[in-house]
Amino acid sequence: MSRYEQPYQSPMELEERPTNPTALVGFILSFCVSPVGLILSLVSLMWRPRGFAIAGVIIGLIGTAIWTAVGVFAVNIGKTVATYTELNHAVIAVQKDLEAKKSADSKYPSDLAGITAGTDPWGTALRYEPSADGAGYTLVSAGRDKSFDTMDDMIFDHYMNEDFLTATVAVAASTEWFASLGGGKGGEYIRGMRDVMRLANDIGSYRDAHGKVPESLMDIPGMTEKLMTDPWGKPYRYDPSESGTTARITSDGPDGIEGSQDDLDSQNMRFETPKQQRARTQKAVEEHKAKEAEEAKPEADEAKPAEEKKE
Repeated sequence: MSRYEQPYQSPMELEERPTNPTALVGFILSFCVSPVGLILSLVSLMWRPRGFAIAGVIIGLIGTAIWTAVGVFAVNIGKTVATYTELNHAVIAVQKDLEAKKSADSKYPSDLAGITAGTDPWGTALRYEPSADGAGYTLVSAGRDKSFDTMDDMIFDHYMNEDFLTATVAVAASTEWFASLGGGKGGEYIRGMRDVMRLANDIGSYRDAHGKVPESLMDIPGMTEKLMTDPWGKPYRYDPSESGTTARITSDGPDGIEGSQDDLDSQNMRFETPKQQRARTQKAVEEHKAKEAEEAKPEADEAKPAEEKKE
């Protein structure tokens, strides 16, 4: 080898540096912008030292996996919300037609003849079930599995106005993924919660019309045995207060044991439509203002004699 010839050195050997700024930047970004940090960390493996680069690759891989999972989850939630919004619109359309077709004695039609046929987002026609007395009805969506009388069915009755329908489908959309975690069991429990929510609304509508809650659920026009049965085949217990202003709905839940932790109890839940929430808020504001005025009145009365004395 002549004195002008140098031994071969790889790029890795030529680029030995005391610091590796690219690795440091990649390491930092791997915590907040994981995909970018991962790429920079991979590139910075070409140079030494590689400590931050290796750490950045590991953290970037973990972070990117989390970002991907969150992105997929967000997309699925968006699709679910869109699906249930479509269901909401379909039910409202059928409800409006049914209201328009009521007879002179306020009876609903016996079938959907001449009424807009509602179809749920999964392509199944809504099932119409008029009550025996003709004073009410239920609309049933077969749900995602396209089969009726299964746990993912959604039941709507004639008492549900647009606000309450929106609240109901919002609950269904937000809990569908949660329900799937427990397979059928999760779906059963969520359906039970929706049942209690629906019954509470029916009782509230009855109280608004008659000044008190019904003595039994069957006193509610259009009520059926199906609407009063929980997902585990047992009837919901109904307990009206002595004053007739409130009522309690309970179910023993999946284990069938009264008083256990999985019981459903309307007293532990607050179900309100946006309209009811606004009314409750307005009432609280008015009560607060009235209280402030009442408290300010004695102070004004005390100040008045002092002013008269000065005059």
